[in-house]
Amino acid sequence: MIIAVVAFFFPLLALFLESRFSLFKKLGSIVICYAVGIIIGNLGFDFANSAPLKNLTDISIPIAIPLFIYGTDFLGWLRQSKKTVLAFSLCIFSVCLASFGISLLFASQIQEVWKVGGMLVGVYTGGTPNLTAIGQSLSASADTILLTNSMDMVMGSLFLAVLLFFGKSFLSGFLQISPISKNDDNNHH
Repeated sequence: MIIAVVAFFFPLLALFLESRFSLFKKLGSIVICYAVGIIIGNLGFDFANSAPLKNLTDISIPIAIPLFIYGTDFLGWLRQSKKTVLAFSLCIFSVCLASFGISLLFASQIQEVWKVGGMLVGVYTGGTPNLTAIGQSLSASADTILLTNSMDMVMGSLFLAVLLFFGKSFLSGFLQISPISKNDDNNHH
């Protein structure tokens, strides 16, 4: 029960710390929550089999997804960002294609591979809440959901590190960087 209370209220504490202290503001509430989760997870608690935490997840995911959607102006988004819609459509297509191909390739080596593929499509087209929601709706085991989410975080962190340290020099070899004029800069404020 204590784990569920901490999981529910700690993000509020992280937001409070972020608003009051410069160190926490630099880190950000999301990084604080991930760091505390990693620390608690390495202390030996079995989160995957915690009934109160599972109940909290079962309740919070169906509430969180509609809250994300309610604030979205889909028609305005479609009118203003044709290139963004095209890019997102290509993202969905490539993620589905990659998931299908990888699922075929590793079908004999990974249990519930088709569920993992579905969860990865969800996370790469919508985020971590989608991964969890899809995993639960497909009745994936708690271990499969946890392992898939963990590996996504590890691989995503490595990918972001490569982009941060080597991305600009690598991509500038074949992509042009356009300078921002004062008019463009003023339009973004």
